Amino acid sequence: MTDFFKIRFTGGLGDCLKMITEQTSLYRYYQEKGLHIYWVYSNMNIVDIVYKQFQGSKILDGKWSYIRDYDKVEDYNTGHTSTTSGGYPVHQALYDLLKYFSFFELTDQHTFANLDVPELDNYRCNGYPTFQRDKQLKGYIDGDQGGWEIQYQDPILYDLITSVQYTFCFQLSGSNHAKKYDVEKYIKIFQMILDRYPSCRIFLIDRPNYFVDPALLFDWRIHNMVGKASMIQCAKIIQAVDYLIAPDSYSKYLRKWVNGKQIILCTTLDCHPNVVAMLQDAFHIVGLLNNEKVTLLGGSYTIHNNRVSSASLVNSMNEISPEEIFNAIKL
Repeated sequence: MTDFFKIRFTGGLGDCLKMITEQTSLYRYYQEKGLHIYWVYSNMNIVDIVYKQFQGSKILDGKWSYIRDYDKVEDYNTGHTSTTSGGYPVHQALYDLLKYFSFFELTDQHTFANLDVPELDNYRCNGYPTFQRDKQLKGYIDGDQGGWEIQYQDPILYDLITSVQYTFCFQLSGSNHAKKYDVEKYIKIFQMILDRYPSCRIFLIDRPNYFVDPALLFDWRIHNMVGKASMIQCAKIIQAVDYLIAPDSYSKYLRKWVNGKQIILCTTLDCHPNVVAMLQDAFHIVGLLNNEKVTLLGGSYTIHNNRVSSASLVNSMNEISPEEIFNAIKL
């Protein structure tokens, strides 16, 4: 018997993947009981309207007439993956990933609003009166970590990853301008890795329109996957390599799904001035702090009563030296 749920994704791709990660028993539940999750993506303004003005209740046709936020299924698969700025829209990236998992089904906004099934937490909806806190996919099995290993098969990618002794994935930047590391520093860390681990490959990933400086591609063992690998292929690389090294971005959640080794480069962000709250919400509640497989560089924190009680971050990712990154690699 299949149980049905729904989830409204919002924010950046990392926010969306965090929502999935927080549902720690989601995949186990799917395997053992059967599961079908309807989903939509909405920007922050629409989310506030839905949960503050409408209180998350069922919505009549007329009330959606002015909402134009990806409210039709066909908006997700037109192939137009660039915004006016040349970016990769979150709703498209999310669709390009979730379409490979049969238990997720994209629906339109109006149908979603009127589905009479429990809604999974999206960190905005849990304040409205009808939210069912006791019907979340959490705690079904003690020790569930959230997420799952992506089973996508690609023979060429498989050969690239398995034909050498060690593999590394570098996400070169994040959506925020502060999540960027100098080219010269990347070159230095790449050279240190190549010297220490001669039988290795370094995969570079980022949003499809990101410009990869040719200076980074100074060795045949460095593979530029930017604009070449699909969303699902990037996700597979993130999970399959020996080490992920990335800014604080969406990739940390995909890596956490397989409990793989990763180094996260952190810095203060204008959009998250409260460092304690940011580390609590984006890291601690999904098990990324005090985790032997996760090294957080550029910051320090203390945890008291299972909450982040104090924290500090550097003001620039470039304050983290290549030597610090290299010394954090434990193979």
